[in-house]
Amino acid sequence: MKQAKLPNGRHGSTLRVSKKTVLKVQKEYFRNFLLLFMVFNIYLELPFDLGIDKVLPAYPYLFSMPFVFFMIRKSIKRCDMALTFKVGVLLVASVLYSFGLSYWQFKLVGVIQTSVSLITGIILFRFVTSVSHYTVERVMLQGWVILLVGGILEVGGLLIEISDSFREWAYQSGGYSVYRSSERDLSMVGWIRPKFFASEPSLLAIGFMVFVNGWFLLGPTRRRFFVVMLSSCVAIFIMGSPIVYLSILITISILFWLIQSKRISLSNRILLLFGIIIVSIIILSVMIQGDVVSKRFNMENFGDDVGVNSSDNIRLYLPYTTAIAVIKASPFFGVGISGKRAAVDILNFSYDPSFLVSNNVAVLLTYFGCVGTAILLYIFYYYMKRTGIRRVWLLYFLWFCLGQTLGGFESPRFWGYLFLLAGVVYHADKAMCQVRSVKNY
Repeated sequence: MKQAKLPNGRHGSTLRVSKKTVLKVQKEYFRNFLLLFMVFNIYLELPFDLGIDKVLPAYPYLFSMPFVFFMIRKSIKRCDMALTFKVGVLLVASVLYSFGLSYWQFKLVGVIQTSVSLITGIILFRFVTSVSHYTVERVMLQGWVILLVGGILEVGGLLIEISDSFREWAYQSGGYSVYRSSERDLSMVGWIRPKFFASEPSLLAIGFMVFVNGWFLLGPTRRRFFVVMLSSCVAIFIMGSPIVYLSILITISILFWLIQSKRISLSNRILLLFGIIIVSIIILSVMIQGDVVSKRFNMENFGDDVGVNSSDNIRLYLPYTTAIAVIKASPFFGVGISGKRAAVDILNFSYDPSFLVSNNVAVLLTYFGCVGTAILLYIFYYYMKRTGIRRVWLLYFLWFCLGQTLGGFESPRFWGYLFLLAGVVYHADKAMCQVRSVKNY
């Protein structure tokens, strides 16, 4: 074996050193691939037909969890098991002490679904916190770039046939359906909005929102801010979704938090604020000239015929109307987990029950009531503090914004995104602490 003189004067094997380096690099690339695989399966949430009118959502993501758990088993803490137990008890309590106990079979299924999604979310969170800051940052970058470029290629006609064929094959099970409202897209935004292998266009925008803001939060620099804002402006024209405006709001909120915490120098603050003004003018001009707001939100008919005309009404009007009505009827524990049929009984109208639970912030109040919601938020606050996250309020803000865009409270997609964002905030907090330690030193 070839020997080489080391800096300490001793002789060592260059072959052995190179092998260690190669193994380390290979391990890093494998973790990058595995995390990218998991987050894209959260984005897609592919259903597996069980053949009994039931589906297993995000089955590649769920099937990968035993392997991931084995990899990070030493990272699992007592607080993780305590969180699972506490939330499980709360879910059961929401079944027993809520309105509509006659629907206990559906609620019990909801307890199982939410528990599985919670456990897999915790495993994902522990995996994200176990890899390097650079790996998470790179996966977030890869995520939003792939989605944006994929959306551009689909609008340009290069991927539309492949994407549509995949969606027709993948989303034909259970409660999943394929978005086919091309006429609605043409009348609303002027082009057929891209789906990029997801079941509907909004999921592309939600994935972009999560990935691009996660990337910015992990490395908030002046250059990165302008890249994010420019990419978001492109996403507005490509995706045609108001969720991109929400994404821009999140980016600007993160920026102001950084300014308040004095992580950005005075000269950079002036440049960044100037950039915000310029980008805001561009976005406002697009909205005014294209009449985007009135067309997209259908403000003249807000709340009318919500089950047919406007997905925004379904995401905003019905869920919050339902939450208010449920809290009046059952203020303590609402209608219980997966209690949308009980909510229909309270409201006493004939809309599809799924229309009532398309906003997970409102659903939290609908399912758990005032008392249950307060308990759940406290449980997660205590857990996040125990895991080392210092700025839980920032995480709650990100969760609040995400909840406005997603339904399916029991789904792996919702809980997967929640814990992915928790991992991002964990790394951002850790990086900030290291910077402050160096300055203090």
